[in-house]
Amino acid sequence: MSDQHVPTRAASDDQDKLYVNQTTFAELGNLSLVNPQNVSVMLTLMSVVGSNGIVQIPQAALADHCKITLKELGKAIADLTALGAISSVELSPEPDGLFTCVVSPELVTTEKPE
Repeated sequence: MSDQHVPTRAASDDQDKLYVNQTTFAELGNLSLVNPQNVSVMLTLMSVVGSNGIVQIPQAALADHCKITLKELGKAIADLTALGAISSVELSPEPDGLFTCVVSPELVTTEKPE
């Protein structure tokens, strides 16, 4: 089957759209087998992804949104990195510091697929 994407954001132009590869849903299932919290963290990251797959979000806000502790967030980030779902991870040592990463373009993209 060909690679298909589903637009996820209602927007008037292509710049505000996020395209999710349909294989992402299977990948989310695999992530939940490793650690169920991985799914809520990954979905949250996908919801705030910017151009080029870059995500920037305060760690505390991410943990709060996912209803997990900062320690659990650290474990989920490690899992997602090890599984290749995110890369270029920068994690502030401060709880209110910024978390930055790049979401795999194989999972989501802001560019309309051909």
